[in-house]
Amino acid sequence: MRKQVTIYAPAGENNAKAVDLKLNALLELCRNASVETEVIYGYSSETEVTCELFDRWLISGDPAETSCEDLLKLVILKERNGCEHNSCLGKVLSIDSAGMVYWCKHNKPKTALGSIGEIKTLSDCFSNKVFEKHLDAHYKKRETCKSTCKHFELCLGGCPLRCDLDGHCTEQEFIEIAEHALSETKRFIKLGDLSLLNKQARAIVLNAVAHAPFSELFSGIYGIE
Repeated sequence: MRKQVTIYAPAGENNAKAVDLKLNALLELCRNASVETEVIYGYSSETEVTCELFDRWLISGDPAETSCEDLLKLVILKERNGCEHNSCLGKVLSIDSAGMVYWCKHNKPKTALGSIGEIKTLSDCFSNKVFEKHLDAHYKKRETCKSTCKHFELCLGGCPLRCDLDGHCTEQEFIEIAEHALSETKRFIKLGDLSLLNKQARAIVLNAVAHAPFSELFSGIYGIE
């Protein structure tokens, strides 16, 4: 049984009360299955906005911006959390204002599970042929990405529902954000004063520095060659 799922819910809708009622029903379903849940309202993927948000977080350290902390862990520690830019199949549920449940918030027509009232158990969400078909297709795509793309470690092949079959990388925006986060963090590190970073970022960087002999990231910094 899965220990945790992330639930994406719409934000800023006029019928917010109705959305909350449907969302609470889905949360109750998870509680009955003893599964921990995290609810995320909305998402912005614009490169410029996200980079500016990361830059502010790197110094101010707003605890609410957990996505920035996760991004930093990914680019310098290769730790990943969440699903926006890698496969999250089987880890995420989404619910809309009408009470329809999906196993992903992208490409909903292909991932519909039915209304919250039709789903009896949590296992019903992931035991169907459509889900299994996407799981198999993503595995094949991931193997191709692994052999051809230098950025594979950042996205692990990307989101299987946003993949472009003509070979175009649909994770390019995220790769640009990740490269910016890495560049900006290295700029602060080269200044030699980690006190400029917020508490969370400083702890992550110190963890990475401690393992620097195994990484090219900090080559030549703090006397490490």
